[in-house]
Amino acid sequence: LLQDGPFGNNFQLYTKEVCVSKSACLSMTIADFGWNGICCSYGDGYYRIIVDGMVQKYGGDFGRTETTQIGDCNLNACASDESMVRVQLLTDYRGSETTWELKSRDNILLQDGPFPNFIFQLYTKEICVSKSACLSMMIVDTYGDGICCEVGKGSYKIFVDGVLQKSGGEFQSSETTQIRDCQPTTGPVPFPTALPVTAAPVSNPTSAPTSKLTNNPTNNPTSNPTSTLTNNPTSNPTSASTSTLTSNPTSNPTSHPTSAPTSNLTNNPTNN
Repeated sequence: LLQDGPFGNNFQLYTKEVCVSKSACLSMTIADFGWNGICCSYGDGYYRIIVDGMVQKYGGDFGRTETTQIGDCNLNACASDESMVRVQLLTDYRGSETTWELKSRDNILLQDGPFPNFIFQLYTKEICVSKSACLSMMIVDTYGDGICCEVGKGSYKIFVDGVLQKSGGEFQSSETTQIRDCQPTTGPVPFPTALPVTAAPVSNPTSAPTSKLTNNPTNNPTSNPTSTLTNNPTSNPTSASTSTLTSNPTSNPTSHPTSAPTSNLTNNPTNN
């Protein structure tokens, strides 16, 4: 929301303002790379945080950093089976060399950096994770001199549910912090689980059936009909004529009848 510094003038008052939601969770971190705060070794410097005209915090006598929370920062923003993880990073002179990532096993949950624009700048990121999650945080410095203490006194902090888990800054190329147990609960299942899954058959894969799959039918699926489907007709559909139709005529009928036989017998034969 706001940031300022470093400041080149001695004993100079600087003021910044911003409007925020009344329900906002606020935190203000002040850092002194000389590790002696702003009071009282080299002058009586101080800082004040004022909300709606009311002083919320006044200070100056600290070591390297001091953080003040203002407003409703209830950690119950996460579900009942989750934890709030917060990562804070204070850059050194070379923030462009620094990156970090928070992982759960092989999954990246949060990451940030590089930070090229500001020196001694505080960056904060938060995330809700399962209370049983395996967590590890790795910070990397590409130059290989960490973030403290050769070119400034940078640092990082990891909080879980508001409790500091790790703070540091003095490392070389990288540093990894395991926050929760990341050992597998059980060993990996051997591959394959069994070979074969079912035992090999003691003989042929399936034994021959004791009988044919279906017995031959005791008779044909349908018995032969007891008689022909239809009896031969007792007679042709139309009976044949009782006689031949007509014979060829022997001859044309005589046109005139023969003369009647003689009525009286003769005693003597007729002449030839």
